[in-house]
Amino acid sequence: MEQYLFDHLPEGPFSKLRQLIAGVTPSQTILDMSIGEPKHAFPDFVASIINQNIAGFGKYPNSLGIDELRSANADWVNKRFSLNGLVDKDKHVVALNGTREGLFNAALMAVKSDTTAKPVIAMPDPFYQVYAAGAMAAQAELLFLPSPKSSGFLPDITKVREDEWQRMSAFFICSPANPQGVFADATYFAMLIAMARKYDFYIFSDECYSEIYADEAPISALEIAANQADFKNVISFFSLSKRSSLPGLRSGFCVGDADFIARFKAMRNIAAAQVPLPLQLVSVAAWSDEQHVIENRKLYNQKFDIADEILGDRFGYTRPRGGFFLWLDMSAHGGGVKATQDLWAHCGIKALPGAYLSYLAAHNDPEESASDYLRLALVGSLDDTRNALQRLVTYYSKMGVSQ
Repeated sequence: MEQYLFDHLPEGPFSKLRQLIAGVTPSQTILDMSIGEPKHAFPDFVASIINQNIAGFGKYPNSLGIDELRSANADWVNKRFSLNGLVDKDKHVVALNGTREGLFNAALMAVKSDTTAKPVIAMPDPFYQVYAAGAMAAQAELLFLPSPKSSGFLPDITKVREDEWQRMSAFFICSPANPQGVFADATYFAMLIAMARKYDFYIFSDECYSEIYADEAPISALEIAANQADFKNVISFFSLSKRSSLPGLRSGFCVGDADFIARFKAMRNIAAAQVPLPLQLVSVAAWSDEQHVIENRKLYNQKFDIADEILGDRFGYTRPRGGFFLWLDMSAHGGGVKATQDLWAHCGIKALPGAYLSYLAAHNDPEESASDYLRLALVGSLDDTRNALQRLVTYYSKMGVSQ
């Protein structure tokens, strides 16, 4: 039989979820908490900017981002992470058609053409599926690193062998992490950056949840990378999807290593997706405004206040430092898959099993830990959040198990 490049791409979590709950009619009204799609109102200025610039849809967009957008991106990064103007819009920044396509295409740019050994691209497990797709497209060996509670839910880099470091082309990390909500701190980033510079690979730091946090704002890999000129070996990715509740805008940017950005621009000028001009202008306004971000963050924190109140310490819950997910330990209830089935049938809650975000779980790897967990996205209203969590606690209390 013919073999094709993506034949072994991990199956998407949501197609697996549809199969899991197919044919089951919930006993209560449906509350969908499976997908991390922001549902808060997006900023008021979006519609007026599009309407004022509607003629821009009749023009081919600037592939690399208009000057105003790259300036807004550079200004935001410099201010947000106290980089003292080190980020230059022309040297360090490129606009993306959402971070998903940027992360995919970045993997293609990480692999050297003159290598004889098979390159390695590492990623956390659980993971965002586009990391694996990019690595497969680059024809690299995929290295899934367990991210258990014992390692602070961050990729355990002690699992990387010396021969894997030597073949490493790229290392994906997500901070704040999806789904666990933990941050990589300065020590972790410094350790990873030191390895990247020793073995000459790129760190692709997915920071799209950076503006959704509880008390303390997460740092960026850029802050640690700034100790060498032009952010050597580090590229961070940012998006308006979560920050500004604009997932349909498909607008983000990446910033970092000047040599990488130069090569990325050359490729993108020819082959990458573009952001239409009116949407680039919306992006300029969104990156230049913080008030809507503050209000957005308040709403998420109000939902975590509800989780604190209703869940307490049940299901291993602790309030995450960032992001908008609950990562609940359902090991006392048969694991994440069974909990998903039970909550759908008896509570109308559509959740996502942690195992569906894990390559290691799908392959019964003894290092995996995601199978015990359930992910709930707190993207709905305050009322829906309260209703769902009350249903969850009530159901398991009636079952006689509430740990």
